Amino acid sequence: MEHTRSIYPGLQKNADNKIIALFTAALCGFCVNLNVTALNVAYPAIGQELGADIIMLDWIANSYMLIVAVFSIPFGRLADIKGLKKFFLWGMALFSISSIMAFFANSAMMLIACRVLQGIGSAMCAVNSMAMVAAIFTKDRGKALGINMAAIYAGGAVGPFLGGMLTEYLNWRSIFLVNILLGTTIILLILWKIKGEWTESRGEKYDLTGAILFGLAIFTLLFGFSTLPAISGIILIVLSSFIFVALVKWEGKAGNPLFCAEHFRNKTFLYSNIASLLNYCTVFAVAYLLSLYLQYLRGFTPGQAGAILLTLPVIQASLASMSGRISDRVEPSIVASLGIFLTFIGLILLVFLTYNTSLVQIVAALVLIGIGIAFFISPNTNAIMSSLGSKSYGFASASSNTVRTMGSSLGMGIVIIVMSTILGESATTVSNNADLMNCIRITFIIYATICPLGIFFSLFRGKLR
Repeated sequence: MEHTRSIYPGLQKNADNKIIALFTAALCGFCVNLNVTALNVAYPAIGQELGADIIMLDWIANSYMLIVAVFSIPFGRLADIKGLKKFFLWGMALFSISSIMAFFANSAMMLIACRVLQGIGSAMCAVNSMAMVAAIFTKDRGKALGINMAAIYAGGAVGPFLGGMLTEYLNWRSIFLVNILLGTTIILLILWKIKGEWTESRGEKYDLTGAILFGLAIFTLLFGFSTLPAISGIILIVLSSFIFVALVKWEGKAGNPLFCAEHFRNKTFLYSNIASLLNYCTVFAVAYLLSLYLQYLRGFTPGQAGAILLTLPVIQASLASMSGRISDRVEPSIVASLGIFLTFIGLILLVFLTYNTSLVQIVAALVLIGIGIAFFISPNTNAIMSSLGSKSYGFASASSNTVRTMGSSLGMGIVIIVMSTILGESATTVSNNADLMNCIRITFIIYATICPLGIFFSLFRGKLR
C-alpha cells in the first residue's frame, strides 16, 4: 500500500512557504466564521424580508451547523486519500458559489438550501485547513493553531459589526458579497502560492458504507433532537442509536475503516472532544440569542446590536494565540478547564437578563465568555491534534470540527426546542415579548447547567505530556 508524507518538503524547509500556508488556512477560518457571526445580527431583517418566523430563522442558522457535523469526518478521511489541498480548494469553491446563490434567495426555504450547500463547502475546506497547519508545524503547533484560531475569532470579531452595518445601511444580502470576495481571494491564493499535495493515505480504499452510516447517524440524532418534544424527534433519536450500533459493528470489520476505534480508547483524545462538544453547545448561540434580545426586546438597531456583540469575538481573537502558546508549555487541561469555568460565570450573568439589564452586565458577561472560549479552544485543539500520530491529522482535525459543529447544532437545537415549546407554531418574532424573554432566559439556564460537565471532562482528560 502506497503512503506519502502529508508534509510538503518545500514547506518544511522554507519558512516563507509555511507562513503562506498558515495565512491561507487562517484566511479560510476568518471567512467561514465571518459568515456565521455576521448573519447572527441579520436574522431579524431576514425574517422581516422573507416572512420567516423565529423557528424558521432558527433553522436557517442550524441547517448550516448540522450539515457541517454530518460531512466533516467523511470528508476528512476522503481528503487524507485524495489530497487535503484538493478538498480545501473544492470546498472553498462550493462555499463561494453557494454564497452567490444565497445572495439571490427569495424565500426562507431557498436560503436554508443555500446554507446547506455552504455547510458542505465549509466541511470540505475548514477541516483540511486545520490538518494542514498541524502537519506543517510540529515544534510550535500550539502557537500555529492559536494563530489559526485567532484568525477564526477575528472573523467572528468583524462579523457582528460588519453584518450589522451592512444590514442597516445596505441589505442583509450584501453579507454574502463579502463571502464571495474572500472566497475568491483564497482560491486564487491556493492556486498561485501553494504547490504540491498532502496525501497521507494515498492508495487506501475509502469506507463509503461507514461514511453513509456515520452521516445518517449524526443527521438523525441532531435533526431529531431539534424537533423534540415531537414524537418524530423521539423516533429519529431512537433510529440514530440503532444506526450508531450498526456503524460500530461495521467499522470493527471494515478493511479500511472511516475511523479507528483505537482513537476513542485514547482518553486524552476522547475527553478533549467531549469537552469541546459541551463547550460549543453552551456558547454557540449566545450571540444569536443576544441579537434577538437587543433588537426585539430592547429596540437596538442591527448596527448597535452588532457593536455590542463585537465584544465577544474581539476578546477571543485577542487571546486565542496567547492561550495556544501557553498550552505549548502548560498542560492543556489546566488552561482549557480555566476557560470553561470563566464561560460558566459569564452564562450565570446572562441567566438574570431582564428588559432593563444594564449594558455593563451584558458586556461583562460577553467579556468573561470571550476569555473563557479563548482559553479553552486553542489548548483543547492542541490536545486533540497532539494526542494522535501524524497519520491521523486529517481524522483528528475532522473529529475536532465535527464535535464543534455537533455541539453548536445541539446548542441551536436547545433554542429551537425551547422556542417551539413556549412560542408554538405561530411563533412570530414580536408577537409576545414576555414569552420571548422567557425563552432566552430558560435557554441560558440550560446552558449554565450543562457547562460544568465540560469542566469535568476537560480537567480529567489526562496529561498530554
